[in-house]
Amino acid sequence: MRRERFRRKGEFYAYILKCADESYYTGHTNNLEERLKRHNDGLASKYTRSRLPVTLVWKKEYRQYKSAFKTEMIIKQLTRLQKEALIGGRRLDKALEDAKKYKRTKNCHFKSNCRQRIVTQQSCLYIRLLGNLFY
Repeated sequence: MRRERFRRKGEFYAYILKCADESYYTGHTNNLEERLKRHNDGLASKYTRSRLPVTLVWKKEYRQYKSAFKTEMIIKQLTRLQKEALIGGRRLDKALEDAKKYKRTKNCHFKSNCRQRIVTQQSCLYIRLLGNLFY
């Protein structure tokens, strides 16, 4: 007997919350208003329970559950500064493209502005991502 696939229909969201301790929490849901209320009531997540209140700083709507879930997993792998670039208006695909592009580079892009041993390659990526927000 063949099993039918369960399809979730409706609106789904990937979101980022900013906690009281200035940390970020990423999640996905099908009812954003209810989920935010549950986070602030301390019922949605163990992580946010001890960092109340939380505020919604970024969201993206999807028509499929799988897309929202995959976006959450991608955002969770981003660094803090990459998340801040995303919150500031940088498109997710562009932030990921920049991360891949500059991760392969061995040398620092800002040799005159930093010491090679102290500022790592990833720090230069952060500077580059934040710089792109203003141009």
